Amino acid sequence: QTTPTAPKRNRLLQPFGKPGAPHQQSGSHHNRNIVRSCGVRVWDDQSKEYIDGIGSLWYCQVGYGRQEIIQAITNQLETIMYNSFPPFSCDISEKAAARIVSLSSTPNGRAYLCTSGSDAIDTAFKIARTVAQLRGEPMRQIIVRRSRAYHGVNVGGTSAQGIVPNREGWGDLMPHMVEVEADSI
Repeated sequence: QTTPTAPKRNRLLQPFGKPGAPHQQSGSHHNRNIVRSCGVRVWDDQSKEYIDGIGSLWYCQVGYGRQEIIQAITNQLETIMYNSFPPFSCDISEKAAARIVSLSSTPNGRAYLCTSGSDAIDTAFKIARTVAQLRGEPMRQIIVRRSRAYHGVNVGGTSAQGIVPNREGWGDLMPHMVEVEADSI
């Protein structure tokens, strides 16, 4: 019988981590291992408690361990994950889209469901550029980004970063980006 061993550390490449950069040393302030969460709090493997003020980089603003959310996810996974690739659809996708459109300022609009903010940003770029193509304005490709803005880790979101270090070291990103100061819009 073998004894399970802890996973070897420093194998996880974090978003915006540079593949050629050295790993963080154990014990550095960049290497806190979160092992538990509840509500707005998380705890590391040294039992130190933190308030997760940014919702684990903006995707968990509702808090951790919410039983009603866990149950809703469990129920949905037991029924069907979700499917929205033509020619298929499913009730949960249709209901979510209808709810989103009902809350929007465009009552005859449509909702595109995606799985992350990064996907949303890349898709928004594609939709904006497709609209320009359909209107006969193929040269209309400029995307305005704000300084200090974060837009995810996909190539479009990385290109639209207003955080310079997040754009550096990847080679050529998407063209036609114009930056304005965050407070000038």
